[in-house]
Amino acid sequence: MSRRRAGSMQSGQSMSEFVVILPVLLLLALGAVQFGLLYQAKATLNLAAFEAARAGALNHGRMDAMRGGLANGLRPLFTYGPDAKQVIEGFHAAKAEAASSFVAIEIINPDPESVRYWHGNIPNVNLRYSIERTPRGLSIQDANLLKIEVSYCHPLKVAFVNRSIATLMGFGAGKFEERCLKALRLPLKAQAVVRMQTNYCPAC
Repeated sequence: MSRRRAGSMQSGQSMSEFVVILPVLLLLALGAVQFGLLYQAKATLNLAAFEAARAGALNHGRMDAMRGGLANGLRPLFTYGPDAKQVIEGFHAAKAEAASSFVAIEIINPDPESVRYWHGNIPNVNLRYSIERTPRGLSIQDANLLKIEVSYCHPLKVAFVNRSIATLMGFGAGKFEERCLKALRLPLKAQAVVRMQTNYCPAC
C-alpha cells in the first residue's frame, strides 16, 4: 500500500471520528455555559430569599412585602447595564417575575398552630422575658423566627441543552416543577431565616 493511500485512509478515519465526536463536544460546551448561568442564578436566589425574609420581618410577615424584597434581590438577573434607566427597567422586570406564577414563597415558620394560638397576631415585645408557649411547647421566641422557602423557575436560555435538561428533570416532578419544565425553566429553591422585627400579622 502506498504512503499516499495510507495517509488518505487515515485522514478519512480522523474526519469520521471528528464528525461523531463534534456533537458531543458541542453539547458539553453548551452544558457548561448553561450550568454556569444556573450557578449564578442560584447564588442570586439565595440572596433574594434573604431579602424577602428581611422584608417580611419588617412588615408583619406580609406576602406582598416579601415579594417586593424578592424582586429587589432578583434584580441582578434582569439588569444588563450600569446606567440608572437599565437598573430601573431591571427592577420592574424582576418585580413582574416575582409576581408571576413561576415564583412561590412558602412560610415554614411560624407554623399554623402558632398563628392560631396567638389568634393571627404573634407579639414581638418583651421576648427576652416571655415564657409563653404553644400546646406543643413552641416558645414565643421560636415563633418569632420567620423562615421561608422560595421556589423560582429560572429560564434555561442555552439552546439544545435547555430541552435536554427539561426532559431529564421531568421524571417524578411535582405540579409546580412540571409547569416550570414545560416552559423550559428549571425550578430552584432557597431558604432564609430572619428574626421578626414586628409582630407577625400578615392579615392585619
